[in-house]
Amino acid sequence: MPHLAPLVLAFPQQTDLVSSSFKNVRGPAVFLECLKHSNWSEVKQAVDHLFEKKEYHPQEAQHYWYRITQNNLVFEGILTGVALENNSTPISTHENVLNERVQLFSDYLTQVNRQAEPLLLVHESPDFSTQLKEQICTKTPNFSFTIAQEKHELWGVPPAQAKALETFALNTPQLHLADGHHRLASTLDWGKKQQEQAVVLAFILAHDQLTTDSFLWAFKEDTLLENTRAKQLDYNPDLPLWVQTKKGIHSFAVPENENTVLYLYHELLGGPKALKNTKIDYFPQGKMPLHLRTNYAAIFGYTSLKIEEIIALAKQQIKLPPKSTYILPKLPTGLFIAPLTEG
Repeated sequence: MPHLAPLVLAFPQQTDLVSSSFKNVRGPAVFLECLKHSNWSEVKQAVDHLFEKKEYHPQEAQHYWYRITQNNLVFEGILTGVALENNSTPISTHENVLNERVQLFSDYLTQVNRQAEPLLLVHESPDFSTQLKEQICTKTPNFSFTIAQEKHELWGVPPAQAKALETFALNTPQLHLADGHHRLASTLDWGKKQQEQAVVLAFILAHDQLTTDSFLWAFKEDTLLENTRAKQLDYNPDLPLWVQTKKGIHSFAVPENENTVLYLYHELLGGPKALKNTKIDYFPQGKMPLHLRTNYAAIFGYTSLKIEEIIALAKQQIKLPPKSTYILPKLPTGLFIAPLTEG
């Protein structure tokens, strides 16, 4: 039963924002410049300076209806905080995390003491979202930003709808994490270390709002390929799993009722023990530059999982390996800055 906790969000002063990217993070250039400093202490000073210069303005603590328009795609739902009471989570997850990344981001939270990228959460009641939207989005949005040809619009949720939203959340057994596994784990780690009840910033959508895709898993060494050769078949686009090597493309048949990603990870690649010292590079499907393909001995690809499959795995507490799912929307970092606790 998630407890929604409104956070004091700070929004940029400018509404037409220059987009930038840094180490696979994208967002407003004014914020990403802060991340380029050599240590977290300097990052904190740079972020604090944004507030001192009034480039970000804190708003009243409240829930927001949030709409993102990307090309012909529209994603909308609630932007708010979710309390991690007793530093446990009412959020189900479907991917394992890498401990070194969790500790890195936990250290960032400890030093900077702010969060700047929402989790992407889903619920299973589209009708509730539709009704809430119809009640809230009757006027011009309170805030509107443009970044990288994306439009971001926010409406403050009025008191009556806020009460209905909070009641809905309390009556929802679990929210499901679509994107942000390392951010969630890091925020929980921060709360335990600081002995504070963390509140994590989240964009909460109905499950029918999301678009799912998958990653390519790229290996520069071919040491693991020998284990797969006996199961390689001639390429067949109807099969859900394939590998591209120097010798061509081959498919794999996945046994009925087995999850494609788990079959790839455990049966073909040997699981965490076999992969312990193996570097994997990940590329979203369709976004791997062609000139890089020749750098890899093997590139595995698979049919993306449906959001219903992902939720089912989460409910069964079955964890996929990291980088198993690529889910849209991808949220910019630094468009919203929030504290880590309520109030």
